[in-house]
Amino acid sequence: MASSDDEEESLRRAIELSLQQNAPNSPPATAAVLNVTTARRPPEPLTKRDSLVNSGVFGLDRKSMEQERLARANKKRQRSTSPPPLRRNQERPRKMVSHEVVDLETDSAPLPWQRKQLKTTQGTASQASSMDRPAMVALAPPRKHSLLQYPHGTVKKTWAFRHVRENDIKIEEALQKDDLTVAILSAFDWDIDWILSKLNTQSTKLIFVMQAKGEDVQNQWRKDAADIPNLKLCFPNMSGQINCMHSKLMLLFHPTYLRIVVPSGNLNKHDWGESGLMENSVFLVDLPRRPNKDVTSKDDLTFFGKELMHFIEAKGLPEDVQNGVLKFDFTGTSHLAFVHTIGGSHFGEDLNRTGLPGLSRAVQTLNLRSNISLEVDFAASSIGSLNDAFLKNLYLAAMGEEPRKILSGKVPNCLRENARIYFPLHETVEKSTGRTPAAGTNCLQSSYYNNAKFPRACMRDYKSIRTGLLSHNKILFSRGQRVLEDTKQAVDIAWAYVGSANISESAWGKLLTDKEKKTEKLNCRNWECGVLIAIPPERIQSFRAEGEILPMDVFKGFVDVPFQFPGEQYGSKKPWFFMEH
Repeated sequence: MASSDDEEESLRRAIELSLQQNAPNSPPATAAVLNVTTARRPPEPLTKRDSLVNSGVFGLDRKSMEQERLARANKKRQRSTSPPPLRRNQERPRKMVSHEVVDLETDSAPLPWQRKQLKTTQGTASQASSMDRPAMVALAPPRKHSLLQYPHGTVKKTWAFRHVRENDIKIEEALQKDDLTVAILSAFDWDIDWILSKLNTQSTKLIFVMQAKGEDVQNQWRKDAADIPNLKLCFPNMSGQINCMHSKLMLLFHPTYLRIVVPSGNLNKHDWGESGLMENSVFLVDLPRRPNKDVTSKDDLTFFGKELMHFIEAKGLPEDVQNGVLKFDFTGTSHLAFVHTIGGSHFGEDLNRTGLPGLSRAVQTLNLRSNISLEVDFAASSIGSLNDAFLKNLYLAAMGEEPRKILSGKVPNCLRENARIYFPLHETVEKSTGRTPAAGTNCLQSSYYNNAKFPRACMRDYKSIRTGLLSHNKILFSRGQRVLEDTKQAVDIAWAYVGSANISESAWGKLLTDKEKKTEKLNCRNWECGVLIAIPPERIQSFRAEGEILPMDVFKGFVDVPFQFPGEQYGSKKPWFFMEH
């Protein structure tokens, strides 16, 4: 992880000291019984062996389960977009579990000990260093409507240890645990002890949305989780072809606002920067509570709100959570689209709302269609078995084409020139801070890349703006033009997608024609979610150049480009193949 033993020891001490300095003065929750030594030491490098031979989420032995999963994957020629889960700690807290229904009617002020915490935190936050304190949190007291931190949404980089802070965020700053009443957390990979250490488990009701294929696995996890206070588990549908619950989503209920967080990273210390090896991106938006406990109708929600509700319903979140979300005002999300992939087979209206058709629909709804040209830059941490047919479908969806046209459309001649995919070269990984042991979640197989149909001409080296960091980002930057029918004038368009979906058929779905029903069908192996952010016209206008595509600088301040652009073409160089290490 470090280049010398001295540097590794310095890193260990720095993290321990910083975490100790930030230990809250709240009543003891689960921290007293967690393996604190393990939780506070610098994370071990991400290795394939650690991923495959690990302890379970709550002490469950996952080795045999992982072997069975891999066997199923090989049998079904599974092309998953993510590696197996990381190592997890075996110890778990043993407290009385609360069986009460999740209460989202939380209009009250913070408890006395919470007010004391807020005051203490505000007094010390201004003294924090800008870069070398892994857990220093700058919290604000419960906000009124006009004091929301992110009322219209924002995209930030995850903070990274030993890197200068600039438009980044820590997990503590995202959660704001001191007045957090209910937290619904969703991820593919979990470090349970780590995330519990970031929460007040005595005062915050928790729902963890997790992957578990089969009732036996779900029942075992429920049994093991029964000792953790205020925790309930939710398991989305994993039947049939569905193989990966890969979406990352946080619904964070505070007394006066709901914070919605959509990160590209999982719930572990590596993805949130505490090892200083990996970077991710995070979308956040704060929605004010509606007055007088008013509840809005689903029909009156913005497009963002409607698709968020559709997604959490499909995931099987409790009805009181769904009703609780409707008690907040979505007005500030009118320029955003919640984009998702729901596992399973879809037809008709359900097909139009998810996967590639869902992306196309979001582009149409926000009036972002392109009909002249489109430049696509996609940074991903996992690359599937790509070919021109899939790239064509993704490209046409990004243009805003209907599913029928996506299926029947020809591969554009400009496709391999206008689409670029960012993923690290082998030499870039070797020169990174964590080197090859840190790249276990950067996934591309040599069998995919060496296939004659793989679009190697589209590949670019991912080098982070923050020197030495590897990337777990999934960001799609889109710059296009549309000719208006009435005036024949060309209008520039720019938008970005930030979320959990990598560039693969598993993540976005396989669009085909059902022979029996003679209509479009979408098969999705993964659960995914993300947010589409439209760059406002006034920003675009400042970059207007007749006949030219907008530069990547148009995204600055809205969705900062985290990698060096333009990236180096692969040429004869070898990409990073995680299975070879």
